[in-house]
Amino acid sequence: MRQALFLIIGLLLFSSVSLGQGSTKPEAVRMRRYERNGSGFDEITEANYELTRRLDTSNDLAVVRICSRESMSLALSIAAMNPFTVARALNQGYNFSLERMLFLRSEDCLGSDPAVSATELWAVPKGAALPPFVESIKSSQAHLEILGTKDLLAAGTRNYRLAVKELTTKLRAAPEAVGVVVGYYYKNPSLVMKRRLREVRKILDQSGLRQDRYFVRFVPWPGERSDDRPEPEPRYPSVFVVKVERDRARR
Repeated sequence: MRQALFLIIGLLLFSSVSLGQGSTKPEAVRMRRYERNGSGFDEITEANYELTRRLDTSNDLAVVRICSRESMSLALSIAAMNPFTVARALNQGYNFSLERMLFLRSEDCLGSDPAVSATELWAVPKGAALPPFVESIKSSQAHLEILGTKDLLAAGTRNYRLAVKELTTKLRAAPEAVGVVVGYYYKNPSLVMKRRLREVRKILDQSGLRQDRYFVRFVPWPGERSDDRPEPEPRYPSVFVVKVERDRARR
């Protein structure tokens, strides 16, 4: 009788262990990490293809985690891989809902270059915990608007003074928005770019806007470059308005 009782207890214990092993909780998978700018369209296309192959159900999430101590708005603007481009490519190329794409900001995964927000691409299956973060929004909550002459983005905005004037008007009309003026460079900022960023900063400092409403930065060029011939350093600033819908944001 005692042997039979021990046998039953042993079978029950074995069954419980086997069931526990078979019910492994899904985990988020980091697909790629970028610490330097320079991710072109082909790179984003390849990364998104790998990501979608891991996301099987309509409840799985695509996550762009931005590693920065800056505000979400600024972190989005200086990310090593452009989160807006990633979200647009997933939405248009794979019919992936913007509601299923999250932008996270984390302060425990910083990269080596403080001028660039290291950026990670994660696949998060249903039931898996998100990677650590201090701020989270859906990609549909973030909006980036380029001001000035759109077709000259690679060289900045020639009419940057008018773009900065438009920026101040938009910031006064939208208290939740921030302005970002970037001086892109390939190797080192040009002298003329340094002068123009000083001019921009003076205009914004005299605008009456709070200093946390705008950022003026030098940032390494985020796009692709030709290796066949040397390109002159950019001469004109690029001007952006970034809006994050804080009333829907999760912290």
